[in-house]
Amino acid sequence: MTDNKGKTILIIPNEDGFGPSSLAYHIVQSLLQKRPLWRILLWNKSRFSYNQRLYQKYIRDGRVTVKPIWNIIQLQKSMGRVSMRETLKLMSNYNLLSETYANQRISDKIDVIVDIGVPPATRLARHNELPCISVFDHSWGKTFEMLSDYVEEEPEGPLSLKECEDWRHLIKAVQRDERDTQKILLMPDFITPKLYLDYWYQRINVEVTRLPGVLGGTVASKQEAMGTLQIREGMRTILIQGGDTPVWDDMLRHLFPVLVREAKSKLQERNTQVIVYLPERLLKDVSLKDALNYSGPNVYFLNELRNATLQRILPCIDLMITRPGGGTVNDCVACRVPFVCLEEKSQPQCQSILYACITNGLTRIMNAEAFLNDPVSVLLKESDSAYDNKRIVEQMNKVPIHGEAMIVQEIVELTEGRT
Repeated sequence: MTDNKGKTILIIPNEDGFGPSSLAYHIVQSLLQKRPLWRILLWNKSRFSYNQRLYQKYIRDGRVTVKPIWNIIQLQKSMGRVSMRETLKLMSNYNLLSETYANQRISDKIDVIVDIGVPPATRLARHNELPCISVFDHSWGKTFEMLSDYVEEEPEGPLSLKECEDWRHLIKAVQRDERDTQKILLMPDFITPKLYLDYWYQRINVEVTRLPGVLGGTVASKQEAMGTLQIREGMRTILIQGGDTPVWDDMLRHLFPVLVREAKSKLQERNTQVIVYLPERLLKDVSLKDALNYSGPNVYFLNELRNATLQRILPCIDLMITRPGGGTVNDCVACRVPFVCLEEKSQPQCQSILYACITNGLTRIMNAEAFLNDPVSVLLKESDSAYDNKRIVEQMNKVPIHGEAMIVQEIVELTEGRT
């Protein structure tokens, strides 16, 4: 009989936003339901507090331990767009960082490593002779290659020859680590477009499996979601959510006060509620002080959820305005919430997801200039597009949910096969 006690799985989401940690949450929940006696160790520094909040109950029960260990991979932004220069500053000595990371002594006894877009973790697994499953929605090696086309469009001027050379070295080093990948599970094709599938097959030559569907789904009922947000029943609800990326900061500084100013004159008349996600750093922004003190019924700001990801509130959202990030698309499709996207032209990975989602009938592009000039009118227009939004939901209904079940089965088989 297999001994299911005392197994520890190390899960390592990358540092680039909330998405990787949120996707990890569905894997952790499903795994602990299937193997209640197992333990999860999770490494992540940039979203350490977020992960502590997510796993409060599990941490108290001793089933999850979160450690603030930096997993190296993290895009940096400047002046409203991805900055290769700032990313280089963060990871300029990637070779040394990766080597140090891979050679670190793991104090806990680990049975299997699961990385979510962390190439150095695959190197760590090889050095420690541990099995590793990679789960991701793209490839850093390929995405960094695609970013090379933007050297002339850097926010603070084109990259120098030295910076260009450093960027090429970074690409090669990341791709070297990706070649340590043992097996990768990729998200569905509207989240991981074919160009990434081809990269993993042809360039890295690794075993690739497509997940049958998105992660999560059916997390909460509409009534439960409304209770979480404490919003009024019987009104249309629009969520504006750009994640934690600074790319949206300037737009939110402009947008939120406008929504507050026009809450009664337009939103109340149309029986519409708008919820805006504001990152922690904007809650201290002096330019938003007056707007943040608004307490009317039609405009709310959202900052954090405890013991839950975005999927906890999505069932009560009628339309979401967002950016085409992998985690966000996953959540909207899992909860069958129609979403409309603003383009993010400085991030080719997001653009490739956007076009793939459009091809699959899962979203449409919203005019950013019109949105900034008259946000309330544009929001109402997008919300009034009932036929188009219904068609999006119909396409979403064709996508299976709870794709994490396949990941968990892979982890269990790999772990118990080592016993």
